[in-house]
Amino acid sequence: MSKTATGNGHDLDLARLGNAVREARLRAGLRQKDLAARIHRDGTWVSHVEHGRRRPSTEMLVCIADSLEALPEELLAAAGRIHPETQEALLALTPAQAVQLRRVLRERLKERTL
Repeated sequence: MSKTATGNGHDLDLARLGNAVREARLRAGLRQKDLAARIHRDGTWVSHVEHGRRRPSTEMLVCIADSLEALPEELLAAAGRIHPETQEALLALTPAQAVQLRRVLRERLKERTL
């Protein structure tokens, strides 16, 4: 049975999230330590995320996705941070629409961290 935690009112399946991060990292052809260097963490931190022992913030999930040239929505959905109906709508976006949405989300995240 996988570990779960609650985040933003949604169940977070840490094993599912870890698998999504691992799959995206492998698709990018990176080792854990390579990803860790890109996101300014250590390899142990990445390993803990991939094995479901650590829950990264939404901002860190977006950073990981950017570092892997993956869609942030993929990791956010795996983390249970996107409502299923919203996830369906996101998957229906054209590539150009997805790029525009990513730009808007990045700007909003930057505004929140200022």
